[in-house]
Amino acid sequence: MKDGMEDRTCDLPLLTCLLRATLRASPFAAWLFPAVLAVRVFAADGGAVDAPANAQATYYVSPQGNDCNPGSLAAPFRTLTKARDVVRTVNSAMTGDIVVYLRGGTYPVSNTIAFAAADSGTKGFYVKYLNYPGETPLLTGGQSIGGWTLSDPAKNMWQAAGVTSRFRQLYVNGSKAIRARTPNLGTGGTANFNRITGADQTVPNVQVVSSQVANWNNLTKVEMHLMINWGDAILRLASYSTTGTTAFLKFQSPEAGILSQRPFPILASVKQAYYFENAFEFLDVPGEWYLNETTNTLYYEPRAGEDMANATVVAPMVETLVSVVGTSADTSPAHHIWFQGLAFAHSTYLRPSSFGFLDGQAGQYNVSATAQNQQYVGRPSAGVLVSNANNLWFERNIFSQMAATGLDFNYGTHDDTIVGNVFTDIGGAGVSVGKFVRTRPPSFTSPTTRATQARSAPTTPSRTITSPRSPPRSRALAALRADTREPSTSNTTKSRT
Repeated sequence: MKDGMEDRTCDLPLLTCLLRATLRASPFAAWLFPAVLAVRVFAADGGAVDAPANAQATYYVSPQGNDCNPGSLAAPFRTLTKARDVVRTVNSAMTGDIVVYLRGGTYPVSNTIAFAAADSGTKGFYVKYLNYPGETPLLTGGQSIGGWTLSDPAKNMWQAAGVTSRFRQLYVNGSKAIRARTPNLGTGGTANFNRITGADQTVPNVQVVSSQVANWNNLTKVEMHLMINWGDAILRLASYSTTGTTAFLKFQSPEAGILSQRPFPILASVKQAYYFENAFEFLDVPGEWYLNETTNTLYYEPRAGEDMANATVVAPMVETLVSVVGTSADTSPAHHIWFQGLAFAHSTYLRPSSFGFLDGQAGQYNVSATAQNQQYVGRPSAGVLVSNANNLWFERNIFSQMAATGLDFNYGTHDDTIVGNVFTDIGGAGVSVGKFVRTRPPSFTSPTTRATQARSAPTTPSRTITSPRSPPRSRALAALRADTREPSTSNTTKSRT
């Protein structure tokens, strides 16, 4: 299916694993799913549920539904894509909100579900995509991996053969596994690094203690994660040489050329922290995994309590689960679309595997750079992407287990609200707003930025407020900080980019 979700049955273990992991990371998440206020309608099992009183039309989606159904409570659609397409036929002159309820369960996303200007609310009313009261719908870009066999009993190492998909994250029973690395994480997952001993930006090369590098198999698949001042770099090894106790590391293109040019972040000569990742030889502690891309074999050493005969193992496959992108911020934006009570999970981000990753600023990666600090930057993918849109509303959703950005308001947006969402286990930014635009050199600039993309003036000023429906910010943050991973959260944010 080119636009939407795979025709698969509800995977309740996957949803259960995700929700348990989210609650472990953030007790705040338990607050997300109370019923909305409104009139009563009756479910098929006879129980009363709530629905908005002023709705022009109400539709229902369920993992057990069928897209040939009329979308009623008793005969729901199966996919969000079908509901979106039906809404397009009735939203041209709205007399009230159009509400789409998603029943609880798992909705596998095989390609980006795209919302455009044609999917907007009209006459000041919203098209609302809501969780069915008391239930949690999960939109996942993950693919389950099974067929595990014990390959090395002495190490309790398991393998899955025929894994042709490529990914950089893996989740087992709702918890993120560690891509095999050296040095290993510290006790309880605490940070643990080696330190470089020198660097030569003109070559470029980075120097480390020679005992910390070896001629590993698939050497060019090994990545050096180097913390360069405020930036986090992923550098793919090309080769190395040794002189005495020093190893000189060289990197692949394009990251090597960019690293040799840009003056900032400063590649200091000593003490910057690093670790190596992605070699079979690094797989030596429970919770680590490695994918041999030559043999298409996935290896994993289970953690205590994990039974690989019954484990739920998920790899992310889709970079953007949902996009809301208008044609133009000025003449044809997407607008008045509302998402509430949904869980978005398992987005991937594969660019670093082919191009490395040099963080320039705010999580944006360098496409090129000059010695005069003219840096062109690209934008990591996002689980949910918004551009050329206004009056969007994201409330009480969960964004979890995403490889790069969680929610991205890229350009041409204003008068949008982000209230009471939870962002946890995110590889990059929880929320990203705005785009770098050239003003004067030196500057960070997106090569695709056009002046018209950010022209529309907001009808209300940019501001951040606390919603009365949200728990106090201090209490919410205290709950989140109780976990060492400190996931991002947001109260209500009004934004314009």
